[in-house]
Amino acid sequence: MTPVYDTDPRDPDEAALFDLADGVRRLIDTTVRTHADADRLKRAADLVREATELIDVARRPDDDWDVRRYNAISGGANPIAIPLLPTVTGQDLRADMTFGRAYEGPPGYVHGGMLAAVLDQILGHANGAAGTPGMTARLTVSYRRPTPLDVPLVVHARNDGCEGRKIYASGRIEVDGKTTVEAEGLFIAPTHIQQYESFHGALSEADGLPRRD
Repeated sequence: MTPVYDTDPRDPDEAALFDLADGVRRLIDTTVRTHADADRLKRAADLVREATELIDVARRPDDDWDVRRYNAISGGANPIAIPLLPTVTGQDLRADMTFGRAYEGPPGYVHGGMLAAVLDQILGHANGAAGTPGMTARLTVSYRRPTPLDVPLVVHARNDGCEGRKIYASGRIEVDGKTTVEAEGLFIAPTHIQQYESFHGALSEADGLPRRD
């Protein structure tokens, strides 16, 4: 189960970019699973190099920061992303996802660092959806049981309120209704007004997340 962002039908370049990222994402997953012979692996490596040269003709500016496209956890155009696509359910955010073999830590289970990264990201989305985006200051992660690979997971998060510039959020990851990982986060809102406006604008996607009734 891999959630995919809808692309803007008015932007064929975005559709092509997302399609490319999804193809590379499948390539990554296949690479860590394959047991093909050396000849096939060498041919595949040549094709990958050829594809890299094909698209390495123009690069986006360094300040082109779009969480929806390029974020390492949730970006639809980033092939190392899951990608994570939350929907709003009442006061909570929810995302359905599956970790493939590329995210393996212990045999058969998800790497704990990836679980922490996903929780950090969805807690940030919850804050953005509440209109109070901020930068992570502290993330406390509690691992309750191993999280398996290749099975559907549900990620939950919610904004728990603010105290001045301090923003609080919490979340969890479930498999078959059982919590495998929990997290509590402290986030800090930027101080400078231009900094805040720029940051909030970058996270504006969270304000328009799909709503699940």
